[in-house]
Amino acid sequence: MANTDAYTYKAADNYRMEASKLMLAPDDGTYNIIKIPMYALITDAWIQIVTAFTVNATVEVGWLGNGETAVTNGLITNDIANPTVAGLKRAFNTALTTFPGKYFSDAAGAVTVTVADVDGAVGDFRVFIQFTVIHA
Repeated sequence: MANTDAYTYKAADNYRMEASKLMLAPDDGTYNIIKIPMYALITDAWIQIVTAFTVNATVEVGWLGNGETAVTNGLITNDIANPTVAGLKRAFNTALTTFPGKYFSDAAGAVTVTVADVDGAVGDFRVFIQFTVIHA
């Protein structure tokens, strides 16, 4: 049996890195922070806790769009973000609920961050997302 060609002509030749604005002691809620175009593949995600939260808080990075149900912790869970400790934290694929990637194959979307500071904690952070758009 001979090989059958099934090549694709979809390709990308660059990566885009975007940073959210610095979130200064944000109120509880979910924020849309970075727009993601259709056909984009998120390849990496980081959160920088600039000023550690003063008491227990939850900060999670997720996504919405692509015609799917939003996943508030789809990129970085609170365990990875660890908002009571300052520093740069990176998504990784060994966590059960997160993975640094997401492909927006059906529609555009956005990266989200969800903040819940049940004890009135205050802290500052920003999110970095690396993605590429795969052109047809």
